[in-house]
Amino acid sequence: DTLQTMVTHIVDHSSTLESRTTQASTLYAIVGLLCMYNKRQVLERLMPQLRKLVVGNPGEDLEVRQVKVAQLACRVMDAGELVPEHVAPAYAQPVEPTLESLGQSILQDRVAVALESLGVFAEVRSEFPVLEGTTYVDVMCTMHDGTRVVVEVNGPYHFFVNKPISNGATRFKNALLTQQGYVVVPMHHGALQISISNQEALCDKVLKLLRRHGVEV
Repeated sequence: DTLQTMVTHIVDHSSTLESRTTQASTLYAIVGLLCMYNKRQVLERLMPQLRKLVVGNPGEDLEVRQVKVAQLACRVMDAGELVPEHVAPAYAQPVEPTLESLGQSILQDRVAVALESLGVFAEVRSEFPVLEGTTYVDVMCTMHDGTRVVVEVNGPYHFFVNKPISNGATRFKNALLTQQGYVVVPMHHGALQISISNQEALCDKVLKLLRRHGVEV
């Protein structure tokens, strides 16, 4: 398996990484890759090696956040415990969720208003914490049957440069949310900007995007 070979090589050379933050970022990227491609068995086999990337004394919130998300992904995929028991207390501390969408706040607020105006959701909340409080989603919509719909207003930072393709962090987050039972509806900021000054047009666009992603509204 090419993916397993590549990941094994990265883990085996983890001792050359320059800092603990780099180790945490590498761990986050590896687990994210395996999660996105639903490689549970590969993740399970690599667990002893991946645990080597979990340092016992994290120095920054970023390290703790990335390891906690990776740990959650391993649990969701039923691949075992990522954080060794003897260092687990260091990762029990709460961290401030990351706010990824401040630059999109105006558009995001109008999308939230549009979602509320549809009248099909029991509750609509902006900047809702998820993934054990490690990050936010732009808008969380709860349907009357309990279905949780996550609407993400994705700005440029969610994509590769000059390509309309979601980057790794965005895909990892969406995959993990999906595996936890959320319905994820990504909305490209460019597709919404054309109707930002017309709330009726924005509502129509949002409605079409919801239906495109299987949300029955």
